[in-house]
Amino acid sequence: MKFIVPACLFFTAIVPSAYALTGTDLDAANDYFTLHPEIQKIAPYVYNEVMKKNSLQEANTYLSGNKPWNPATNGYLTLGQITLSTTHSVPMVNLEPSITQPVSAPDPDTHSNIDNPIAPLKSTLPEVQKSDDAENGLITQNQRQIAKTEEGVELNQEAIKRTREVVTANSNAIVQDEKEIEKNQEGLKQTHDQIQRTREAIADNSSHLADNSHEIDRNHKGIAQNQDAIVKNGDAIKQDEKLIVNNQTAIAQNHRDIDINGNNIETVHSEVRATQTQVSSNTAQIKKLNNNFSNLKSEVDSNKRDAAAGASGAMAQANIPQVIQGQTFSVGAGIGGYEGENAVAVGMSARVSQSVIVKASVSDDTQQNVGYGAGVSIGW
Repeated sequence: MKFIVPACLFFTAIVPSAYALTGTDLDAANDYFTLHPEIQKIAPYVYNEVMKKNSLQEANTYLSGNKPWNPATNGYLTLGQITLSTTHSVPMVNLEPSITQPVSAPDPDTHSNIDNPIAPLKSTLPEVQKSDDAENGLITQNQRQIAKTEEGVELNQEAIKRTREVVTANSNAIVQDEKEIEKNQEGLKQTHDQIQRTREAIADNSSHLADNSHEIDRNHKGIAQNQDAIVKNGDAIKQDEKLIVNNQTAIAQNHRDIDINGNNIETVHSEVRATQTQVSSNTAQIKKLNNNFSNLKSEVDSNKRDAAAGASGAMAQANIPQVIQGQTFSVGAGIGGYEGENAVAVGMSARVSQSVIVKASVSDDTQQNVGYGAGVSIGW
Protein backbone atom coordinates (compact mmCIF):
# COMPACT_ATOMS: atom_id res chain seq x y z
CA MET A 1 0.00 0.00 0.00
CA LYS A 2 1.04 3.59 -0.66
CA PHE A 3 1.36 6.26 2.04
CA ILE A 4 1.34 9.95 1.18
CA VAL A 5 2.15 12.44 3.95
CA PRO A 6 1.31 16.01 2.84
CA ALA A 7 3.76 18.65 3.90
CA CYS A 8 1.30 20.88 5.67
CA LEU A 9 3.11 21.84 8.86
CA PHE A 10 2.44 25.33 10.11
CA PHE A 11 4.88 27.14 12.39
CA THR A 12 4.25 30.25 14.37
CA ALA A 13 6.44 32.26 16.69
CA ILE A 14 5.06 33.73 19.88
CA VAL A 15 6.71 36.85 21.18
CA PRO A 16 6.17 37.46 24.89
CA SER A 17 3.65 40.26 25.45
CA ALA A 18 4.83 43.50 27.00
CA TYR A 19 2.72 44.27 30.08
CA ALA A 20 1.82 47.91 30.70
CA LEU A 21 0.24 47.75 34.18
CA THR A 22 2.65 48.73 36.95
CA GLY A 23 2.67 49.53 40.64
CA THR A 24 -0.57 49.26 42.59
CA ASP A 25 -2.59 48.69 39.39
CA LEU A 26 -0.48 45.62 38.64
CA ASP A 27 -0.91 44.39 42.23
CA ALA A 28 -4.70 44.85 42.01
CA ALA A 29 -4.85 42.94 38.71
CA ASN A 30 -2.78 40.07 40.11
CA ASP A 31 -5.02 39.93 43.19
CA TYR A 32 -8.08 39.78 40.90
CA PHE A 33 -6.77 36.80 38.90
CA THR A 34 -5.65 35.09 42.13
CA LEU A 35 -9.23 35.30 43.41
CA HIS A 36 -10.59 34.06 40.05
CA PRO A 37 -8.29 31.21 38.87
CA GLU A 38 -11.04 29.85 36.61
CA ILE A 39 -10.49 32.78 34.20
CA GLN A 40 -6.90 31.77 33.39
CA LYS A 41 -8.00 28.12 33.12
CA ILE A 42 -10.88 28.79 30.69
CA ALA A 43 -9.60 31.90 28.83
CA PRO A 44 -5.87 32.55 29.47
CA TYR A 45 -5.83 35.26 26.80
CA VAL A 46 -7.94 37.50 29.09
CA TYR A 47 -5.00 37.75 31.54
CA ASN A 48 -2.61 38.85 28.77
CA GLU A 49 -5.02 41.46 27.41
CA VAL A 50 -5.70 42.93 30.87
CA MET A 51 -1.97 43.21 31.62
CA LYS A 52 -1.43 45.11 28.35
CA LYS A 53 -3.82 47.90 29.34
CA ASN A 54 -2.38 51.23 30.52
CA SER A 55 -4.75 51.55 33.47
CA LEU A 56 -7.31 49.63 35.52
CA GLN A 57 -10.09 51.70 33.90
CA GLU A 58 -9.09 50.34 30.47
CA ALA A 59 -8.80 46.83 31.93
CA ASN A 60 -12.32 46.99 33.43
CA THR A 61 -13.70 48.28 30.12
CA TYR A 62 -12.17 45.25 28.38
CA LEU A 63 -13.57 42.85 31.02
CA SER A 64 -17.09 44.26 30.75
CA GLY A 65 -17.09 43.75 26.97
CA ASN A 66 -15.97 40.08 27.00
CA LYS A 67 -17.80 36.91 28.06
CA PRO A 68 -15.70 33.75 27.44
CA TRP A 69 -17.48 30.44 26.87
CA ASN A 70 -17.41 28.09 29.90
CA PRO A 71 -17.60 24.41 28.78
CA ALA A 72 -18.13 23.23 32.36
CA THR A 73 -21.44 25.11 32.73
CA ASN A 74 -22.25 25.17 29.01
CA GLY A 75 -22.71 28.95 29.20
CA TYR A 76 -20.89 32.26 29.15
CA LEU A 77 -18.56 33.31 31.98
CA THR A 78 -19.37 36.76 33.37
CA LEU A 79 -16.19 38.68 34.20
CA GLY A 80 -16.29 40.92 37.27
CA GLN A 81 -14.51 44.24 37.68
CA ILE A 82 -11.07 44.78 39.19
CA THR A 83 -11.18 46.86 42.37
CA LEU A 84 -9.52 50.17 41.55
CA SER A 85 -6.46 51.00 43.63
CA THR A 86 -6.47 54.16 45.72
CA THR A 87 -3.44 55.45 43.87
CA HIS A 88 -4.09 55.14 40.13
CA SER A 89 -1.14 54.53 37.88
CA VAL A 90 -0.47 57.10 35.21
CA PRO A 91 -0.02 55.79 31.64
CA MET A 92 3.66 55.72 30.75
CA VAL A 93 3.13 57.79 27.60
CA ASN A 94 2.01 60.69 29.83
CA LEU A 95 5.00 60.58 32.20
CA GLU A 96 7.04 63.76 31.85
CA PRO A 97 9.75 64.86 34.25
CA SER A 98 8.88 68.06 36.01
CA ILE A 99 10.12 70.00 39.04
CA THR A 100 7.63 71.72 41.30
CA GLN A 101 8.72 75.20 42.33
CA PRO A 102 9.30 74.90 46.08
CA VAL A 103 8.77 77.64 48.58
CA SER A 104 12.24 77.10 49.96
CA ALA A 105 15.43 76.18 48.15
CA PRO A 106 15.21 72.86 46.29
CA ASP A 107 16.81 69.77 47.77
CA PRO A 108 19.29 68.22 45.27
CA ASP A 109 18.68 64.73 46.67
CA THR A 110 14.91 64.98 46.16
CA HIS A 111 15.36 66.06 42.50
CA SER A 112 17.54 63.07 41.74
CA ASN A 113 15.00 60.66 43.27
CA ILE A 114 12.32 61.90 40.82
CA ASP A 115 14.45 61.80 37.63
CA ASN A 116 15.98 58.37 38.19
CA PRO A 117 12.74 56.23 37.93
CA ILE A 118 11.39 58.23 34.95
CA ALA A 119 14.47 57.91 32.75
CA PRO A 120 14.32 54.07 32.54
CA LEU A 121 10.61 54.26 31.69
CA LYS A 122 11.29 56.56 28.76
CA SER A 123 14.01 54.29 27.43
CA THR A 124 11.69 51.24 27.72
CA LEU A 125 8.80 52.75 25.71
CA PRO A 126 10.42 52.33 22.23
CA GLU A 127 11.34 48.73 23.00
CA VAL A 128 7.77 47.95 24.12
CA GLN A 129 6.41 49.57 20.95
CA LYS A 130 8.79 47.51 18.77
CA SER A 131 7.75 44.32 20.59
CA ASP A 132 4.05 45.13 20.02
CA ASP A 133 4.70 45.86 16.31
CA ALA A 134 6.55 42.55 15.89
CA GLU A 135 3.75 40.64 17.63
CA ASN A 136 1.10 42.36 15.47
CA GLY A 137 3.06 41.41 12.34
CA LEU A 138 3.13 37.76 13.42
CA ILE A 139 -0.61 37.84 14.18
CA THR A 140 -1.31 39.23 10.68
CA GLN A 141 0.86 36.51 9.13
CA ASN A 142 -0.98 33.79 11.09
CA GLN A 143 -4.36 35.23 10.05
CA ARG A 144 -3.32 35.05 6.38
CA GLN A 145 -2.19 31.44 6.83
CA ILE A 146 -5.54 30.58 8.50
CA ALA A 147 -7.40 32.19 5.56
CA LYS A 148 -5.45 30.00 3.10
CA THR A 149 -6.25 26.91 5.17
CA GLU A 150 -9.96 27.80 5.16
CA GLU A 151 -9.86 28.10 1.34
CA GLY A 152 -8.35 24.59 1.16
CA VAL A 153 -11.11 23.26 3.42
CA GLU A 154 -13.78 24.80 1.15
CA LEU A 155 -12.18 23.13 -1.91
CA ASN A 156 -12.17 19.75 -0.11
CA GLN A 157 -15.83 20.17 0.85
CA GLU A 158 -16.72 20.92 -2.80
CA ALA A 159 -14.85 17.77 -3.94
CA ILE A 160 -16.72 15.71 -1.32
CA LYS A 161 -20.02 17.14 -2.60
CA ARG A 162 -19.19 16.15 -6.20
CA THR A 163 -18.22 12.64 -5.05
CA ARG A 164 -21.55 12.28 -3.25
CA GLU A 165 -23.38 13.33 -6.44
CA VAL A 166 -21.53 10.64 -8.45
CA VAL A 167 -22.36 7.99 -5.81
CA THR A 168 -26.04 9.05 -5.93
CA ALA A 169 -26.06 8.79 -9.75
CA ASN A 170 -24.52 5.29 -9.57
CA SER A 171 -27.11 4.22 -6.99
CA ASN A 172 -29.93 5.46 -9.24
CA ALA A 173 -28.43 3.55 -12.20
CA ILE A 174 -28.27 0.36 -10.12
CA VAL A 175 -31.92 0.76 -9.11
CA GLN A 176 -32.89 1.26 -12.78
CA ASP A 177 -30.93 -1.87 -13.81
CA GLU A 178 -32.70 -3.88 -11.10
CA LYS A 179 -36.06 -2.72 -12.49
CA GLU A 180 -35.02 -3.78 -16.02
CA ILE A 181 -33.98 -7.20 -14.70
CA GLU A 182 -37.40 -7.60 -13.07
CA LYS A 183 -39.07 -6.75 -16.41
CA ASN A 184 -36.89 -9.29 -18.25
CA GLN A 185 -37.71 -11.97 -15.67
CA GLU A 186 -41.43 -11.30 -16.20
CA GLY A 187 -40.92 -11.67 -19.99
CA LEU A 188 -39.10 -14.98 -19.44
CA LYS A 189 -42.00 -16.21 -17.32
CA GLN A 190 -44.47 -15.35 -20.09
CA THR A 191 -42.29 -17.16 -22.66
CA HIS A 192 -42.18 -20.28 -20.46
CA ASP A 193 -45.98 -20.15 -20.14
CA GLN A 194 -46.34 -19.91 -23.94
CA ILE A 195 -44.04 -22.92 -24.43
CA GLN A 196 -46.10 -24.92 -21.93
CA ARG A 197 -49.33 -24.08 -23.77
CA THR A 198 -47.73 -25.11 -27.08
CA ARG A 199 -46.67 -28.45 -25.59
CA GLU A 200 -50.20 -29.03 -24.34
CA ALA A 201 -51.57 -28.28 -27.83
CA ILE A 202 -49.11 -30.76 -29.38
CA ALA A 203 -50.16 -33.42 -26.88
CA ASP A 204 -53.82 -32.77 -27.75
CA ASN A 205 -53.09 -33.12 -31.50
CA SER A 206 -51.20 -36.34 -30.84
CA SER A 207 -54.27 -37.70 -29.06
CA HIS A 208 -56.44 -36.85 -32.10
CA LEU A 209 -53.95 -38.58 -34.42
CA ALA A 210 -54.13 -41.71 -32.29
CA ASP A 211 -57.93 -41.68 -32.52
CA ASN A 212 -57.76 -41.34 -36.34
CA SER A 213 -55.32 -44.23 -36.55
CA HIS A 214 -57.72 -46.44 -34.60
CA GLU A 215 -60.53 -45.42 -36.95
CA ILE A 216 -58.43 -46.31 -40.01
CA ASP A 217 -57.64 -49.69 -38.51
CA ARG A 218 -61.31 -50.34 -38.00
CA ASN A 219 -62.03 -49.37 -41.63
CA HIS A 220 -59.38 -51.73 -42.90
CA LYS A 221 -60.94 -54.52 -40.90
CA GLY A 222 -64.32 -53.66 -42.38
CA ILE A 223 -62.93 -53.87 -45.92
CA ALA A 224 -61.36 -57.23 -45.21
CA GLN A 225 -64.64 -58.51 -43.86
CA ASN A 226 -66.46 -57.22 -46.94
CA GLN A 227 -64.01 -58.93 -49.25
CA ASP A 228 -64.48 -62.18 -47.38
CA ALA A 229 -68.20 -61.74 -47.72
CA ILE A 230 -67.84 -61.17 -51.47
CA VAL A 231 -65.81 -64.38 -51.87
CA LYS A 232 -68.16 -66.43 -49.74
CA ASN A 233 -71.30 -64.83 -51.12
CA GLY A 234 -70.50 -64.69 -54.84
CA ASP A 235 -74.13 -65.32 -55.61
CA ALA A 236 -75.16 -62.27 -53.55
CA ILE A 237 -72.62 -59.91 -55.08
CA LYS A 238 -75.16 -58.11 -57.19
CA GLN A 239 -77.41 -57.71 -54.22
CA ASP A 240 -74.59 -56.31 -52.24
CA GLU A 241 -73.31 -53.94 -54.97
CA LYS A 242 -75.25 -51.08 -53.48
CA LEU A 243 -73.72 -51.84 -50.13
CA ILE A 244 -70.28 -52.04 -51.74
CA VAL A 245 -70.79 -48.66 -53.42
CA ASN A 246 -71.77 -47.19 -50.08
CA ASN A 247 -68.75 -48.78 -48.49
CA GLN A 248 -66.47 -47.44 -51.23
CA THR A 249 -67.93 -43.98 -50.70
CA ALA A 250 -67.19 -44.30 -47.02
CA ILE A 251 -63.71 -45.53 -47.83
CA ALA A 252 -63.13 -42.52 -50.10
CA GLN A 253 -64.30 -40.24 -47.32
CA ASN A 254 -61.94 -42.00 -44.97
CA HIS A 255 -59.09 -41.46 -47.43
CA ARG A 256 -59.94 -37.78 -47.60
CA ASP A 257 -59.95 -37.66 -43.82
CA ILE A 258 -56.59 -39.40 -43.79
CA ASP A 259 -55.22 -36.80 -46.23
CA ILE A 260 -56.60 -34.00 -44.08
CA ASN A 261 -55.05 -35.59 -40.99
CA GLY A 262 -51.75 -35.92 -42.84
CA ASN A 263 -51.86 -32.20 -43.68
CA ASN A 264 -52.71 -31.45 -40.08
CA ILE A 265 -49.76 -33.54 -38.93
CA GLU A 266 -47.43 -31.62 -41.27
CA THR A 267 -48.80 -28.33 -39.96
CA VAL A 268 -48.21 -29.47 -36.40
CA HIS A 269 -44.65 -30.49 -37.31
CA SER A 270 -44.06 -27.02 -38.77
CA GLU A 271 -45.40 -25.43 -35.61
CA VAL A 272 -43.17 -27.69 -33.52
CA ARG A 273 -40.13 -26.64 -35.54
CA ALA A 274 -41.08 -22.97 -35.18
CA THR A 275 -41.53 -23.49 -31.45
CA GLN A 276 -38.13 -25.14 -31.21
CA THR A 277 -36.60 -22.20 -33.08
CA GLN A 278 -38.29 -19.77 -30.71
CA VAL A 279 -37.11 -21.80 -27.72
CA SER A 280 -33.53 -21.67 -29.04
CA SER A 281 -33.82 -17.89 -29.48
CA ASN A 282 -35.27 -17.51 -25.98
CA THR A 283 -32.48 -19.67 -24.56
CA ALA A 284 -29.87 -17.39 -26.16
CA GLN A 285 -31.63 -14.31 -24.76
CA ILE A 286 -31.81 -15.89 -21.30
CA LYS A 287 -28.10 -16.67 -21.46
CA LYS A 288 -27.38 -13.07 -22.49
CA LEU A 289 -29.52 -11.76 -19.63
CA ASN A 290 -27.71 -14.06 -17.19
CA ASN A 291 -24.36 -12.71 -18.41
CA ASN A 292 -25.60 -9.11 -18.04
CA PHE A 293 -26.86 -9.90 -14.55
CA SER A 294 -23.50 -11.46 -13.61
CA ASN A 295 -21.66 -8.37 -14.88
CA LEU A 296 -24.03 -6.09 -12.97
CA LYS A 297 -23.59 -8.17 -9.80
CA SER A 298 -19.81 -7.94 -10.16
CA GLU A 299 -20.04 -4.16 -10.51
CA VAL A 300 -22.35 -3.89 -7.49
CA ASP A 301 -19.97 -6.06 -5.44
CA SER A 302 -17.05 -3.85 -6.51
CA ASN A 303 -18.96 -0.71 -5.49
CA LYS A 304 -19.80 -2.36 -2.17
CA ARG A 305 -16.13 -3.18 -1.54
CA ASP A 306 -15.10 0.39 -2.44
CA ALA A 307 -17.73 1.81 -0.08
CA ALA A 308 -16.60 -0.50 2.74
CA ALA A 309 -12.97 0.44 2.11
CA GLY A 310 -13.89 4.15 2.15
CA ALA A 311 -15.69 3.68 5.46
CA SER A 312 -12.67 1.90 6.95
CA GLY A 313 -10.46 4.79 5.76
CA ALA A 314 -12.74 7.31 7.45
CA MET A 315 -12.65 5.23 10.66
CA ALA A 316 -8.85 5.06 10.54
CA GLN A 317 -8.55 8.85 10.13
CA ALA A 318 -11.12 9.52 12.84
CA ASN A 319 -9.21 7.41 15.38
CA ILE A 320 -5.94 9.36 15.14
CA PRO A 321 -5.54 11.13 18.54
CA GLN A 322 -5.39 14.91 18.56
CA VAL A 323 -2.73 17.07 20.16
CA ILE A 324 -3.49 17.29 23.88
CA GLN A 325 -3.33 20.18 26.32
CA GLY A 326 0.21 21.34 26.94
CA GLN A 327 1.54 20.05 23.59
CA THR A 328 2.20 22.07 20.42
CA PHE A 329 2.47 19.35 17.76
CA SER A 330 1.68 15.65 17.47
CA VAL A 331 1.84 12.92 14.79
CA GLY A 332 -0.34 9.83 14.99
CA ALA A 333 -1.63 6.80 13.08
CA GLY A 334 -4.88 4.85 13.03
CA ILE A 335 -6.40 1.73 11.50
CA GLY A 336 -9.97 0.91 10.55
CA GLY A 337 -11.99 -1.98 9.15
CA TYR A 338 -15.51 -2.44 7.80
CA GLU A 339 -17.26 -5.31 5.95
CA GLY A 340 -14.01 -7.22 5.33
CA GLU A 341 -12.06 -4.14 4.08
CA ASN A 342 -9.22 -2.48 6.02
CA ALA A 343 -7.41 0.86 5.96
CA VAL A 344 -4.49 2.58 7.67
CA ALA A 345 -4.09 6.32 8.19
CA VAL A 346 -1.45 8.77 9.39
CA GLY A 347 -1.98 12.37 10.42
CA MET A 348 -0.76 15.37 12.36
CA SER A 349 -2.27 18.04 14.55
CA ALA A 350 -0.71 21.27 15.76
CA ARG A 351 -1.75 23.87 18.29
CA VAL A 352 -1.05 27.12 16.41
CA SER A 353 -2.06 29.22 19.39
CA GLN A 354 -4.10 28.94 22.57
CA SER A 355 -7.33 29.11 20.54
CA VAL A 356 -6.39 27.66 17.12
CA ILE A 357 -5.72 23.99 16.28
CA VAL A 358 -5.06 22.61 12.78
CA LYS A 359 -5.28 18.96 11.81
CA ALA A 360 -4.62 16.89 8.64
CA SER A 361 -4.65 13.16 7.84
CA VAL A 362 -4.40 10.72 4.89
CA SER A 363 -5.48 7.07 4.53
CA ASP A 364 -4.98 4.11 2.19
CA ASP A 365 -7.30 1.08 2.06
CA THR A 366 -7.25 -2.47 0.71
CA GLN A 367 -8.98 -1.33 -2.51
CA GLN A 368 -5.97 0.91 -3.32
CA ASN A 369 -8.04 4.06 -2.66
CA VAL A 370 -6.39 7.08 -1.02
CA GLY A 371 -8.41 9.43 1.19
CA TYR A 372 -7.42 12.63 2.93
CA GLY A 373 -8.87 15.29 5.19
CA ALA A 374 -7.89 18.50 6.94
CA GLY A 375 -9.51 20.84 9.43
CA VAL A 376 -8.98 23.84 11.64
CA SER A 377 -10.57 24.68 14.98
CA ILE A 378 -10.82 28.15 16.48
CA GLY A 379 -12.05 28.50 20.04
CA TRP A 380 -12.69 31.43 22.28
